[in-house]
Amino acid sequence: MTYVTYDGINACGALATSKDLISFKKKGIITPKFILNEFTNLIRKHLQNSSIARILAFNTERNYPLTETMKENLFVWDKNVVLFPKKIDGKFIALHRLFPSIQIYSFEKKSELTVEFWKEYIKNLPDHIILEPKFDHETSHIGPGAPPIETKDGWLLIYHAAERREKGLVYHACAALLDLNNPAKVLFRLKKPIITPSEHYERHGYVNYVVFPTGTAIFDDQLYIYYGAADDKIAVASLNLNDLLTELKQNPHEDDIK
Repeated sequence: MTYVTYDGINACGALATSKDLISFKKKGIITPKFILNEFTNLIRKHLQNSSIARILAFNTERNYPLTETMKENLFVWDKNVVLFPKKIDGKFIALHRLFPSIQIYSFEKKSELTVEFWKEYIKNLPDHIILEPKFDHETSHIGPGAPPIETKDGWLLIYHAAERREKGLVYHACAALLDLNNPAKVLFRLKKPIITPSEHYERHGYVNYVVFPTGTAIFDDQLYIYYGAADDKIAVASLNLNDLLTELKQNPHEDDIK
């Protein structure tokens, strides 16, 4: 199980394992963890890249009433880490989100995820971005939602997208299809969300107007998407998996990143 650690200031992606889904053993953080000025130094050669500029701008704008000493412990946020359900070429594959886009990384053992590993990764961060906000419902940021699903046409990724509106953010559930052998390659991507806040329990809660996908299941070709509703309740929506794949294949992704 992947989850977000949060200490009131910093958010990181972490891993826990279980053999019975009752008791879990925490394995620690599995995403980059750098204070802001160190992160800036690592990506300095890419500061003219619009994607990197947005990542840096978001973290710079996190204004907290902190003392200068505390600001030295302010880390770059990295959330929404998900693992592919099987290894590819002998490696674990993970998606994560350094605001506002989705990145990918791979490793054979968790012990490889050292400070040096992440320094090299961050130095070449543009090479690891696979999806960026693009459509009208993605005017703020996007991030992984449910773990990718293996299909005959590719890895189906149900991700979340935040739309910036006058009264705040609106979160949607969206879909894309990644290459089976090279999941860093996006094949198809829907131009509109598959779930958007419409029900009262999605529009009103702890955080209003939120549909946040976190898990899926397939029964008789029906894809069930489990999601957080207004950060207050857990809900489920379903659609025909084959219909979704057919619609996706009618929307090829214009790869404007690589």
